[in-house]
Amino acid sequence: MSTSSAPDPSHTGTGTHIHSRGWSPLTVTSAVARDQFEILYPMIRGFLLLQFEAHSMPQDAIEYLTRRTKCLDYNTFSGNYKTGLLVVEAAEAFKGRRLDDSEYQKAAILGWAVIFLHSYFLVSDNLVDQVTTSRGKLSWHRLDGIGFKALNDALLLEGAVYQLVREHFRQESCYIDLIELLHETRHPAFFRNPIPVSISKAQRLIYPQRTHHGCLVRFKLSSSRITSFRSSSELSNFGHQHTCSYPLSQRAANIYKSAIHSFYLPVALSMIICGFPVEKASSVDFDYYDTVLDILLPIGEYAQIQGEYFDSRSGNLPKHRSWCFDVVRTSGSPQQLATLEKYFEKEDSTSQLHVRSVFVEAGVDARYEQYSEDAYTRISALIDALPDLRSPSGDAVLRRSVFRALLEEIHYRVD
Repeated sequence: MSTSSAPDPSHTGTGTHIHSRGWSPLTVTSAVARDQFEILYPMIRGFLLLQFEAHSMPQDAIEYLTRRTKCLDYNTFSGNYKTGLLVVEAAEAFKGRRLDDSEYQKAAILGWAVIFLHSYFLVSDNLVDQVTTSRGKLSWHRLDGIGFKALNDALLLEGAVYQLVREHFRQESCYIDLIELLHETRHPAFFRNPIPVSISKAQRLIYPQRTHHGCLVRFKLSSSRITSFRSSSELSNFGHQHTCSYPLSQRAANIYKSAIHSFYLPVALSMIICGFPVEKASSVDFDYYDTVLDILLPIGEYAQIQGEYFDSRSGNLPKHRSWCFDVVRTSGSPQQLATLEKYFEKEDSTSQLHVRSVFVEAGVDARYEQYSEDAYTRISALIDALPDLRSPSGDAVLRRSVFRALLEEIHYRVD
């Protein structure tokens, strides 16, 4: 594959910028950046289809190949590439310059790998949860002729991640680090719903055991109740045994849903190709990935809580217990809790109106405003404490401005 040099995003687009050496390499959803990123998709698609045909595809399986083609287009080529673009834009920010052709291609390939991984999660989760619409259109399994074939198609999307990385990085010294990072961030996605845990084993769950990548890999789950909240009768027990402002089990699930996959993974992939070492040569060496994780976890959680709050304002209420529900649990009246018990799982407009009314009465809006300001202050302090550290080769710098731009984009987002 080849592509022209990455564009200068300062030519167009609006939003938060990362400023580096007087140049702005990261602009939020720049139209030029999107167009340049999209150019690679037809080539990626063609490569993957050739791989599908080459691996024991029967000659008469035209329908199967056609469905696979449609699966790729329907679930990945959406026009919303923010997470994938973050790999490219973070690399430009760390290097403090525009990427050359080869650098841009490698970063963009990893960006597309992130998008394919997200699509795998989306297709499989929507099938399991029987979601009718997603991202403004019918879920993949709801299309005519798909149904439970979507499970196989989800695995196709996941396999595409590793095919892409293998094709473009297997000769690179960073290949194993890239593969291990993708595997380590993919595995905990099985814990995608709030999981009741033994709170007595406790606060450490928020930041579980880490690997040398700084990636979260393991939950210490209660062996007695490893099930998702499904019935309204469990609402009264939701987060009952701890004092956190946000349910510990819900918080852990949201860390993976937003922080790891949408923030840490693309930034860490960018760090790897920019030459920031994964392994520490000695105990006194700086742990780049652990430090970045400590910043991106709260950023991702902030983004997730904000999304849940904005959804509640627009009437698009989540089907699981969210931050808004916990506000009512901790500060609402018995009558308000009873109303939630009665209406929260129902999707008709009247029930949704009752739930939204409870949120208003319980002061969810004011609580969110306070949370938002507190989160911004707390995360800003973490970013300010991060030194601008050079990679061992000296051609990349772990810049505070990358994380500042992500935080500003969330904090100043308009509902």
